[in-house]
Amino acid sequence: MSYPSVPAPAARASLGLGVVLAQGAGVALGSACAVGVFSGLTRVQSAYVAILGGWLVGRTIHRGSRDMPAAAGAGVMALAGAALASVIAVSIRIMVTAHLPYEIVAAHIAKVIPLVPRFIGPFGFICWALAAMVGWLAVRSQGRARRALPRAGAQTASAPSGEPDRGTGPG
Repeated sequence: MSYPSVPAPAARASLGLGVVLAQGAGVALGSACAVGVFSGLTRVQSAYVAILGGWLVGRTIHRGSRDMPAAAGAGVMALAGAALASVIAVSIRIMVTAHLPYEIVAAHIAKVIPLVPRFIGPFGFICWALAAMVGWLAVRSQGRARRALPRAGAQTASAPSGEPDRGTGPG
């Protein structure tokens, strides 16, 4: 009886740099919106969550490309995502505190952006830089080293001398 041959796994198609960066931009935008809305509505300073956003952007880009231009793009997008999250948080905080509609705040966004440094402080800027660094490192990482599993039927290492091997039975 013969078994049908199993096709070899196809090599992963390499995505173009533009496609990979577009995916990373989508992740950066999504994480910026989530963090900004959360921070603006709850009044919780969550700039440290931008580091997680940078890691997500880096891991997304890492799936398609690991080269230097992709890593640089991941760092820039992670930084932009963190900054956008802070601008969204400040805008929502203004809307909630001053009871202003979105249209007015959006029309005066040039006056909102200078308020960001006072809102996030030095810690927020450090988190922005860390988000960019983590995004870059996530793309350039080689992943964790995996231990090879023992093959079926292979001999395992014997027990230390002086102690009987209790893992295998006789014969």
